[in-house]
Amino acid sequence: MAHQKPLLGRVRIVDAKIEDTLGEGVGLVASELEQLQEHFVAFHDHGLAVHHEPRVDRPKGVAHALRYLDACSVLLNTVVVDVYASDERFELHTALDDLTSANDFSPNGVYCFWDPATREVLYVGLSVNLAARFKQHNSRSRKKSSGCKRKQINEWFDIHDHLGYSVVLQSAIGTGGEAVGAMGLGEGQLIEAHRLARGNKPKWNAMNGSTRGAAEATAQTRGWFDLLTSVEPSLQVARRTIRQLSRDDVAFMHEVNLWSARMTASLNNIVDGVDSQAIVHAVRAFDRLSLVGQNGHDQLLSSGYLLEPQPFLNEKR
Repeated sequence: MAHQKPLLGRVRIVDAKIEDTLGEGVGLVASELEQLQEHFVAFHDHGLAVHHEPRVDRPKGVAHALRYLDACSVLLNTVVVDVYASDERFELHTALDDLTSANDFSPNGVYCFWDPATREVLYVGLSVNLAARFKQHNSRSRKKSSGCKRKQINEWFDIHDHLGYSVVLQSAIGTGGEAVGAMGLGEGQLIEAHRLARGNKPKWNAMNGSTRGAAEATAQTRGWFDLLTSVEPSLQVARRTIRQLSRDDVAFMHEVNLWSARMTASLNNIVDGVDSQAIVHAVRAFDRLSLVGQNGHDQLLSSGYLLEPQPFLNEKR
């Protein structure tokens, strides 16, 4: 059986404003530039970055590109948050289905329900079809269903106005058995990280999740909860909500380009963990490897999108 890679990388949250990070003159040594060049070509040759035209030559062989994409295809590193009311369930389901039905993001993923008032994590789950699973959880039926949280959600809306929901998106190329297995590891990581941090599982989680995933949980894994509930500012969190991304094509493409930067930053910072500076570092590197005027990363930097506020950051509902 092939070794499954941990789904979630390490997160490093630092007290630095994103605008300060963007203002820094980030330099790259030759070895880093060469590595990012290989990453960029791997994306382009396999159709992931069809919006760009690289300035570099095609790789001498595709073996490296395939190994690289195998490593990144199971990596989930783009968090998208939303907060919805009971009568907005259908609207959010439709937006989620639209977001994960495109060619860029997979329907696979990890998701989280949370309290928008206290930022308490209520449930962590995984699904091979995020939209379908969200619909099951949010059915108004009071009938019992194995593994489904419709009872808890219906009871929640009996006494609360809003519920938080977040997803960690995966590349559309990561839809095979390894990607699904890696999702299980990621779910196990998060559940165990919650237990380590707070002494118990999220209150709606009845099971512990993957034991192999639990073994990967570290102190840095706990940082994912601050991203999933939008407690801390980070460029690993999308600048738009799920519903906003589904109807904003420009923002959607910015997030596709940010995914490649987040992924590269994750792979280049496996030991120390990823922060916003590492993501900006990768965006600038991709920008340098492209023809002026034909690079989505150039547009990402010049548009001011990275400076836009993070949805629901410290906002109580």
